[in-house]
Amino acid sequence: MGEVTVEFDYIIIGAGSAGCVLADRLTRCGHYRVLLIEAGPNNDDPFISMPMGLFKNLTNPKRTWVYALEPDPTSGKQHYWLRGKMIGGSSSINGMLYFRGQPQDYDSWEEMGCAGWGWKHMLPVFRSIENHELGDDGVRGTGGPLHISVQKERSPLTEALLQAGAAVGVPVREDLNRPDQEGIGYSSRTIRRGRRVSAADAFLRPARRRPNLTVLTDTLVTRIRFEGGGRPASSASLMARPLPIPPAGR
Repeated sequence: MGEVTVEFDYIIIGAGSAGCVLADRLTRCGHYRVLLIEAGPNNDDPFISMPMGLFKNLTNPKRTWVYALEPDPTSGKQHYWLRGKMIGGSSSINGMLYFRGQPQDYDSWEEMGCAGWGWKHMLPVFRSIENHELGDDGVRGTGGPLHISVQKERSPLTEALLQAGAAVGVPVREDLNRPDQEGIGYSSRTIRRGRRVSAADAFLRPARRRPNLTVLTDTLVTRIRFEGGGRPASSASLMARPLPIPPAGR
């Protein structure tokens, strides 16, 4: 089979949370041809959309990267970092808890020279992507692609924990994602009607209906080759290969 050359304006390597957002934003205007490459498969397994199904996929090497850390020097215990290896990346295997950063952290980044990362800039971004079931109050956002719900399960134990926190002066909060995050309450989650809302669901799914986006799955990028000195205006070619499909049952 001869070599086939296809030109794109943008090539995104990795269809994790950032890759899904980039694919959405770059294809919206319709002016650019975008290629999104993911080493893992699609995220159409029913255990991905099922919140408790995450435990099944955490042990599936077809859908999870397993990174071994250096053994603990004291105990010798081996630890591992698990990251998503599929469309949606780690947003397709995570625990779906939704927490913004502390506003003071963003402001400190801006003070250190990261222009545009202060809380006054970040708050509108958070609000624009959120569709929070508690409604828009000037801090939360509604109408965005990412659905946010608050844990609905209640039990005598969790209610007792909230009462105990209040008894020692810890604020009980309906929404933990406030400018002042100190407090106790039920967690916000990226779950809608009992189903996971991954970055692929929120951002990539609408983008995949656009003709200017091409998505390659089960394809590992092994090298980027720049021509013309690697300047921004230079051309680049990718070396990529399809990954073998694991045997059934793995």
